[in-house]
Amino acid sequence: MHQELSARLSACELSWFSEETARQDRVIHDLVCLLEDCSESGRYAGIMSLDPERAGLIATRCASLLSNMVMTASFRLTETLLITLASARWVIKDVFRVSGYRGTLHLRVLLNHRATEASREDEADSEDLPEPVALSLLFSCLDDVLPEHVDALFRHRGVRAAVTALSLLSDRNALTPYGERIRERLLGAAEIYDELPLYQGLRHLAAIAWMHCSYASATDKHLIKKPLNAWFKRLAAHNGLVASAPARPRSPSQKPTLMVVSEMFRSGHAMFRWYAPLIRALREHFTLHLLSLPDEVDADSLALFDRFLPVGNFQAVKAALRLYAPDMVYFPSIGMRSWSIMLANVRWAPVQLMTLGHPATTHSACIDGVILPRAVYRDAGVFSETILLQAEPGGNHIEPHRGLDTTVALASDWHDSVFVMAVPCISLKLNGEFLETLDAIRAQVRRPMRFAFFPNETGLALQATRWALQRRFPGCDVHPRLGYVDYLRRLSTAHVALSPFPFGNSSSLVDVMLLGLPVVALRGREPHALTDFSTLSAAGLAHWCHGDRASYVEAAVRLCDDASTYAHHKAQLREDRLERVHTDKGEKPAIEEMVKTFLWALSRGERLRPGGAVVDGLAGWSVP
Repeated sequence: MHQELSARLSACELSWFSEETARQDRVIHDLVCLLEDCSESGRYAGIMSLDPERAGLIATRCASLLSNMVMTASFRLTETLLITLASARWVIKDVFRVSGYRGTLHLRVLLNHRATEASREDEADSEDLPEPVALSLLFSCLDDVLPEHVDALFRHRGVRAAVTALSLLSDRNALTPYGERIRERLLGAAEIYDELPLYQGLRHLAAIAWMHCSYASATDKHLIKKPLNAWFKRLAAHNGLVASAPARPRSPSQKPTLMVVSEMFRSGHAMFRWYAPLIRALREHFTLHLLSLPDEVDADSLALFDRFLPVGNFQAVKAALRLYAPDMVYFPSIGMRSWSIMLANVRWAPVQLMTLGHPATTHSACIDGVILPRAVYRDAGVFSETILLQAEPGGNHIEPHRGLDTTVALASDWHDSVFVMAVPCISLKLNGEFLETLDAIRAQVRRPMRFAFFPNETGLALQATRWALQRRFPGCDVHPRLGYVDYLRRLSTAHVALSPFPFGNSSSLVDVMLLGLPVVALRGREPHALTDFSTLSAAGLAHWCHGDRASYVEAAVRLCDDASTYAHHKAQLREDRLERVHTDKGEKPAIEEMVKTFLWALSRGERLRPGGAVVDGLAGWSVP
């Protein structure tokens, strides 16, 4: 595997220095494919994860080659190359961070010189973003982008500006307040994205921006979904994705058909753990069809449905829209896959509902209602859909992970020489405000401590995240993606878990508490900022979820420095109140109410349309 990786990189290097410059698109495409194989679940991700020295060497060679490519006098940022570099920007940034360059400062300085010349010559007369400015932005991250280049981005309109802005929004996170401010500006500039071209290759990039906005701190961050929805709607129409099957009459004894459009539903996945209990209960009242990717389901999940419709391409989705006319469509989650975002902008049934698997509004006119547990409701203004507010608080129907059948012994004790604060969240949830809070905790504790991060990364992404976090928090642990039991064992060596904000931890929080770790959490305005509050409330521990950052810091410091406080929190967990809630095999009131809500929404038919209204479940869900 090592030799294969080195041979592929050598082939790219030799091709660039020996082939005609007209072949630059092909060489860059081959290099980008290699880089993508070095990250996430790519072919070489394991090598990059386990061998930091080799990862640094490979990354340095790749970064040198990329630098040489874009600074060659004959280089031209064609539209094809623009899409290629923009779509691969997430891994290109990681390459430069892991390399000996430790970033792209050298390249951006050179590009800035070129951008200055371009500005003198033709920027004032150009409608689109100058090429060197676009390149500099494409080789930057939100935390180090040059402000003058961001200003230039907002002064221009065109394909280059639109694609570059979209690419910047694909960053996994902004680790500084400056980066958050840049992200906020990009989220608020909806008119830029009107110029996005209708390239199939932009689907993934648009879906990332659509989803990642939820992790930002800006108040109106979801408004970016409006122009992106319009783009997905145009893409659907371009590919003939139109619901055309005629509705079939149904006898009184025949169950209505519910089409469940699920982005991922493998048993053991958080989506399955949250919504399998609901699916089981719905089957009594509906004929259930599942539309999903074959790789995102398994035998346990398929057993819950009457029919499985695999989708792997546009043709399969088009066939489903042409052959089936469901009475209702249900999205357990919207935002984690480009194809589901596109389907969420297609009218397929008279009633189309969603729940908060990815907990945020869609701003789609084709999603009529959102079923919302009361515990995660605070502000109707954060939804475009009609809110079907449940009387039940929710937060108590998730199934424990099957890996918890394996006994994991807690290895930590408050009297250990070093107090370990775990941050068990995917890297997407790390942001400037949260990391500043960790800075404050570290500054105030009076004993040796260290952070342990679990960013769920592999390959180059892991090495880049590790470099950024250890640079900021010297001595911290940054663990690789692990199997579930190994993850629990590693997590159990910590003393306390710090939940991120504004995007909370939901299912991970359940695992942490079943291990017996005290938790510090923060509640906010949106549902994803209230999931921790919901889960803690279900266990009678709502007071562990704090209302402001100062209280969050104070609570974490006290757990670290005060033995009696720590012992009190551990005692509350030993009461097994959370385990009783989540392992009870009886009927869950929250599930029963959700089923009634589905039946009520079906009876409303086309009268249920999005518009920001709130239907309060305290009045009941009676069906005429």
